[in-house]
Amino acid sequence: MRHGGAALLALGAVLAIARNGWARDEHPALARLVPHTAISDRFLTYRPGAEPVVNLLVQGTASRGDLERSGLEVNTWTTAGMTVRCPLSRLAALRSIPGISVIQPAGR
Repeated sequence: MRHGGAALLALGAVLAIARNGWARDEHPALARLVPHTAISDRFLTYRPGAEPVVNLLVQGTASRGDLERSGLEVNTWTTAGMTVRCPLSRLAALRSIPGISVIQPAGR
């Protein structure tokens, strides 16, 4: 029992360290966004003459500038996370920004 507790503690420490660097928690619905479908439309905003944007909640250590340089619109910014409007074509770029640990859809 003693060794099991130590192993569990070690695993928790490894996961906590990994989360800050390269591990990502991304909602599965973001892998299947298809404009003008009921499930995707919960997270997409449409603007005349522009591509749809994905409304997101993002957490991590990336700076506001890093996200804006990648073509994302950062709205609310707190130490707990930020709300981001991401053009659908830029979603892959968001995934590649170092320091992003959580990407979740935000309903409209």
